[in-house]
Amino acid sequence: MEALIRFGYGELGSPKMGALIVLLFVFLFKVIKSRIDRGREEKTTRISEMIAEIEKKGSPKYHFTVEQIFQNRFGVLIDYPVINFFLKSKTPTSDILSYIQGRRYIEFCGDYKEIRYKNKITTRRLTFKKWSLYCSYCVSFFIAIGLIVIIPQVPFDDTSSFPIYLIFVLSAFLWGYLSLDEALKPESAALLYKKYNKSLQQDK
Repeated sequence: MEALIRFGYGELGSPKMGALIVLLFVFLFKVIKSRIDRGREEKTTRISEMIAEIEKKGSPKYHFTVEQIFQNRFGVLIDYPVINFFLKSKTPTSDILSYIQGRRYIEFCGDYKEIRYKNKITTRRLTFKKWSLYCSYCVSFFIAIGLIVIIPQVPFDDTSSFPIYLIFVLSAFLWGYLSLDEALKPESAALLYKKYNKSLQQDK
């Protein structure tokens, strides 16, 4: 490392402090990268060990192990009865993703054989909320794009006006993104309710 500093300082003419900072950055980058790689390897090892535990079937830690595997896969903790319920479906992955998005509005019956809405929630309310959020998304992005288009025509009085204007534009985009993300949650809940509610299936 000292030789590299001397080479950069003597041959390339770069300041010694600049060379030190560059080398320090490279060193820190390697340290961080090695930690990330090590973390990934450890995570893969843990998942492999959990799979081995599941294959034993007789282990008392079976349910816990299943929950940990699905938490590593989907990023959230899901109870074993819920996992077991969706694994019987023809589309378990998409159903679990829909459940993660819409679980604010739905719940399982005591025997985990049916999905129902939580208190005071109906399909009509979810539909209204979904379309309200979609409208909010469209309006927010329309405002943000409009503000970008008219930038050349806006008279900025001082140096702080333009950054504030940009923050407002970014806020509009952020609001639109959040509205879109929230709109998917009631939609996912309604789809799961329609698919797994026995009373609806009997009416068909």
